[in-house]
Amino acid sequence: VDIKSDDVLVNIESNPLELDYNLNHCQSVHKTDEGWKLVPGTNAHELFHGSLENPYRLYEIHGHMVGDSCLESCRRHSVDGKEYAGELHLVHYDPNLSFSPNKLNKHVPDRRAIVCILLEEGKVNNELSKFTNELSELSYRVTKIGFNDDVNPTYLLPEKLDFWMYKEETGEGMKKEYLTWIIFKNPIEASKEQINAMRSPYGRASGPGSAIQPQSKRTITEGQAAFKRCSVGKE
Repeated sequence: VDIKSDDVLVNIESNPLELDYNLNHCQSVHKTDEGWKLVPGTNAHELFHGSLENPYRLYEIHGHMVGDSCLESCRRHSVDGKEYAGELHLVHYDPNLSFSPNKLNKHVPDRRAIVCILLEEGKVNNELSKFTNELSELSYRVTKIGFNDDVNPTYLLPEKLDFWMYKEETGEGMKKEYLTWIIFKNPIEASKEQINAMRSPYGRASGPGSAIQPQSKRTITEGQAAFKRCSVGKE
């Protein structure tokens, strides 16, 4: 979706969006049909307040780079026509309205909140290096790789947590999905090598990828997130 920054509404929620990403971090990267994903530990990493009806729980992190050949559902964002090298998606589900976490590997929750982190080419990102260095090892035989230095979702976030947000419903009947998209305004840097690693792990072909959609009639709001006071934020 191409966000028009002069065509957004100010978010006036009384309770600001909060993130509570605790110390149980991602310890493995997994091969998927579309590339790769990071899986957090079993303890809750939560996103709550703001316009969310219930706390949403983080269950995977994946990414889409420019040039990825993936399904039409692979959403990317641009801002005022400017495209980025790619984006990370921190995908959360509503545990109050979805199925139990042990079914997440086989089913997609029907209510999801996706935090999007825009990527621009620049210097090496040390947190990304913890798993991008391993992606080339994924294969049909090697579908999961653990690492000693856990990936901390907090350190993947930009310094400033200003965001745009919109909601949408997709599908029909039993396949209907309720999605909340939260896009941080400030990108993070990743090196060219890291972006290439996330674009072309084993099993994902390069190609034009899905086109970025116009903002159209989507209502986009803007606001600012914060870390929950008792959680550990960036040092």
